[in-house]
Amino acid sequence: MTPADLSRLESLARKATPGPWFRPIANDTAVRSDDVDIAQTVGAYELEWERMEADAAYIAAANPAAVLALIERVRELEGKLEAIRDECDGKEDADDGIPNTAMRCMMIVEGTNKP
Repeated sequence: MTPADLSRLESLARKATPGPWFRPIANDTAVRSDDVDIAQTVGAYELEWERMEADAAYIAAANPAAVLALIERVRELEGKLEAIRDECDGKEDADDGIPNTAMRCMMIVEGTNKP
């Protein structure tokens, strides 16, 4: 997923009906938010009921707050990865008591100053 994809998804999530989203009845295929209908899964009820329930549960779980939290986490991890690349790319082991470049990179990921 590209940064543009993440931005588009973020924009869509911010415009969507806020959550929480839920299924009002356990064995139902509807998804709601407070008094607003969000979605109703459809299919051949006799043959596809379990799939329709699973789809409704997935839609409810993939609510705007969940999507925004995932986007935030992706961006956080991308930032850490960039810091690792900046710090470790092409560097030889330093003579500063830190055993090796791999250890130095782990320190960046963990946010520590000591090996």
